[in-house]
Amino acid sequence: MLNIPQITELFNRGWTAKELKGLTGENLLRVFEGAERVARELQKAGTPPVLDLYDKRPDLPVGRG
Repeated sequence: MLNIPQITELFNRGWTAKELKGLTGENLLRVFEGAERVARELQKAGTPPVLDLYDKRPDLPVGRG
């Protein structure tokens, strides 16, 4: 994720407000809209949710030890 100093640096390098808006918000919203669409389709088809955890994340204690 980008933080404020990184966004400021991009602005200082010539990125426009429109480009920064796309980078920080519109792309994320597009991804979430797609995920919600797929979730609705799976729910409509009766597909049960998958609750598996990604085992490569070192910050999760599940499956470690």
